Amino acid sequence: MRGSEPAGSVAASASRKGTLIRLFDTTTRDKLVELRRGTDPATLYCINFSHDSSFLCASSDKGTVHIFALKDTKLNRR
Repeated sequence: MRGSEPAGSVAASASRKGTLIRLFDTTTRDKLVELRRGTDPATLYCINFSHDSSFLCASSDKGTVHIFALKDTKLNRR
């Protein structure tokens, strides 16, 4: 992602299996990034951006919460 995005300029969606979260630019409809939650299918209950769009969190029926860095997505590979 490009940094601090204006509110409403990025939309998040989850795959049917709940293993992938994709972020899209709401103006151009371009896919910005694809994030992997895991390999086990799950129902995602909530996807939320931090106030400055630096992070995204997702909760699922697995009882876990995943937090993804959006400014530096290399941090997500740890």
